[in-house]
Parts: sequence; structure tokens; C-alpha cells
Amino acid sequence: MPIETNRSLGGIGAILSLVGIVSTIITLIEYGLGNYTQFNAANFGSLIASGGVGLLAFVGFVLFFVAMHGFSRDYGERRIFNYLIYGLVGTIIAGVVIGIIWFALTFASIFSSFSNVNPPFSPNIVMPYAALLMGSIGIATLVWVYFNFKAYNLLGEKSGVPLFWTGARILLGGAILNVVMGALFAGLALTEAIDSSTLTLAFTPGAILTYSAQGVFAVAFFRIKSPFAKTYSIPNASTYPTQLKYCSNCGTVAQMDSVYCAKCGNKL
Repeated sequence: MPIETNRSLGGIGAILSLVGIVSTIITLIEYGLGNYTQFNAANFGSLIASGGVGLLAFVGFVLFFVAMHGFSRDYGERRIFNYLIYGLVGTIIAGVVIGIIWFALTFASIFSSFSNVNPPFSPNIVMPYAALLMGSIGIATLVWVYFNFKAYNLLGEKSGVPLFWTGARILLGGAILNVVMGALFAGLALTEAIDSSTLTLAFTPGAILTYSAQGVFAVAFFRIKSPFAKTYSIPNASTYPTQLKYCSNCGTVAQMDSVYCAKCGNKL
């Protein structure tokens, strides 16, 4: 695909990913009002809205992948796309390992509580493990963000748009903040010093930085210029010998018997 198409796909993908902030706001409102503890028409509506926003974010993710693959071909730099593949595979592997460990710990705790008559089983028993899960997810996400960071830096270098570097640093900062806050709040949850609604707030600062980075990326994508965006004027033929002609695409002087331009390959 031409670079103009990849530019549009990347920009639209970043914008669609940015609308994910709506889902985050809805979740924060639900936890803030305590509506997550009961099922009613209000939180059913928010669930539908979150699902719709999530679908748009997924479409944005697909467009982003297609665009980055196109840019890797446009600039002859396969690492732009390969970094994303490394990040995706690494995140999946980390997620599977974390999931297995979390399920093993959680079910072991539940089984232990059922076998112990005093005290009876309480949902709060699962809370510390949920906190550990959320903190571990932050670490797995950091793997994905790290390779995104490398891909965006390389794209910024090849495209000549330094705004990609700015967005990459904001994105990495948000991921690191999520890990730090997740570990801190997980530690508090293990001591039962906080509840699940407070735990959700741990990832709000990192989410704000992540969405800010997507906004920066959207602008950066649309600033990518086509390598042949410049216009050239053909020199006055009277100033050159008559046995020469000029490329209509880049203005390069060519011999009269030339079929293609020696500089840009345009057919004369």
C-alpha cells in the first residue's frame, strides 16, 4: 500500500484506540458510585457502552498493525513490524504464565478456606490474589509497551517525525507508572488495607498517560509526508542543449534516447 494509505490507517487506528478512555471513565464511575456490586439497568447500559467502545478500540488496534506492517515495507525496515510481533508474543506468553499461577493460588486459597470450618469462606479471601493479578498484568503490559516503544522510535527515525519519539516516551512512562502503582496497591491489598474499588484507581494515572500517548501518535501519523511530496519545475529547455530532455516527475536532465529517469525511475 502507498505511504499515504498507511498514514491514514495509522492515524485512524490511534484515534479509535483513544476512544477507549470512555470505557475507563465508565468503569471509574461505576466503582465510585458502588454500582458494581449489583446488576441493574444503569450498569447494564454502561456494560453495553463499554463493549461498543472496546470493539472500536480493537478495530483501531487492527488498523494500527496493518499500518505498521505497511510502513515497514515503505521504509525497507522490517524491524518496525517485527518489534510489534515480539511484543505481542511476549505479552501472550507472560499472560498465560501469570494466569496459570493466579488460578493455582486462588483455587488453593478457596479450597483451603472451604476445608477450614472456622472462619467460613469469604469473598475477601480472593482479594489479595486479585491484587497480585492486576499488578502482574501491569508487568505483562510493560513487555508489549517496551516493543511498541522501539517500533515507534524506529518509525520516527525513518519518517523524520520526532513526535513519535515523544509519544513513545509518554507511553513507556504510563506503563512503568502502572507497574509501580499496581505493586504498591497490591501490597496494600494483601494487608486488606484497601478494597477493590480503590485498587481500580491504581491504574488511572497510567491510563491517562497511555491515552495521551495515543493522541500524540494520531497527530504524528498524519504528519508523515510522502517521499515524493515535493513538486519540481521543469527547467527552460532553451537553456539546455536540444539533445536533452527532462523528467516530468523530478526535473532531472536525461538523454533524448533515455526511456526511464535515472534518478526516480519515472517513464520519460
